[in-house]
Amino acid sequence: MNAATALALLSLVVSGFTVLAVGAVYARLRALERGRAGAEDIRHAPAPLLPGSGHVVSLVLLMDAGCPICPRLWRAARAFAADRAEVRLIGLVAGQEAAERLRDPSGETLIADAAMWAELYEGYTPCVYLVGAAGAVTHRHFVYGDTDIPALLARILPEPAVPAIPGGPDGHAR
Repeated sequence: MNAATALALLSLVVSGFTVLAVGAVYARLRALERGRAGAEDIRHAPAPLLPGSGHVVSLVLLMDAGCPICPRLWRAARAFAADRAEVRLIGLVAGQEAAERLRDPSGETLIADAAMWAELYEGYTPCVYLVGAAGAVTHRHFVYGDTDIPALLARILPEPAVPAIPGGPDGHAR
């Protein structure tokens, strides 16, 4: 076997491995999206991400400093949750760089905590999580560049998230 043939075979092996690796990552991502997790794989969010007093669910946005979609997701989620008293909106980033990039004067909760971020991170950002009162992650959805974010938020958290309780102190559903 000459050097040219050996190089061609080596290139073929490397190309085949690359195709398999990309296919495996794609299959894993799609399986995660479809929620192919068993009962033993129920995820629980860290305590600071729980809904807390006056809220039914937490809408947690896992974001990244280098993510071009994240600012758009953060703005859309703030607009979506503005009139939803039962929803606690939380932006979760790994570091201060991302927190500074996404910070806004609205006062929404933006947490920069690498350990919590790593606990939820599954290899892709941005990602939207719903966390119930008991701390279980009840929904997870990856957000892509072509995702209709308002439609996604409306689909995973339809209006209203809980029935209204008449006579609430501020007129909002609880």
